[in-house]
Amino acid sequence: MVMLTDSGTDYKPLPAGNYAATCIRVIDLGTQTTNYQGEEKSARKVRIFWEIPEETVEWEGQVRPATISSTYTASLHEKANLRKLLESWRGRSFTPDELKGFDTKNVLGAPCLLNVVHTEKDGRTYANVAGVTPLIKGMAKPEITGPLVNFDLDAFEPEVLDGLHEKLRDQIKASPEYRALTTGEAGFSGEATDGGLPAGDGHYDPADDIPF
Repeated sequence: MVMLTDSGTDYKPLPAGNYAATCIRVIDLGTQTTNYQGEEKSARKVRIFWEIPEETVEWEGQVRPATISSTYTASLHEKANLRKLLESWRGRSFTPDELKGFDTKNVLGAPCLLNVVHTEKDGRTYANVAGVTPLIKGMAKPEITGPLVNFDLDAFEPEVLDGLHEKLRDQIKASPEYRALTTGEAGFSGEATDGGLPAGDGHYDPADDIPF
């Protein structure tokens, strides 16, 4: 959930505030197990990345637009954080028909206004996504610097996985879905804590008032 910066020790969080941004990556992490207050929970997760051109970071000797990401349970249950995020981003609720077939890749290339806040943990300051809303009317869509990336374990593309950051690859490879693809092991057979995310074939049309 923190901003991606260089791998050195000079970590500098993205300043808190509101930013025009564009979704540049949607990464299916597979089923991940977390431990909260002594209770283990397993759920399918998705990580969404945004690029913020007005802020820059140094990465591997190059100055690039800053990026920030956040991880969500892959669910459109009415109480799911991902659904709340998407509906806030869209500027309206999903219709029942839309809920039957929404694909997270639809958000790729979609612009938004990000609200970034700071939190403190173990003596460090982290930048987190607190809210995502549509761009203010008349605001120009930010230009992006690189390709849009979608990784989906249900439509596995090894070359896309190979292009991800090592830590992200390791997280995906630890999922039962990845092991089922590569070793023949049975995949995760349990249920996410708040339901699964249906697939769809929607699209983003820049001419629409709703970004996806």
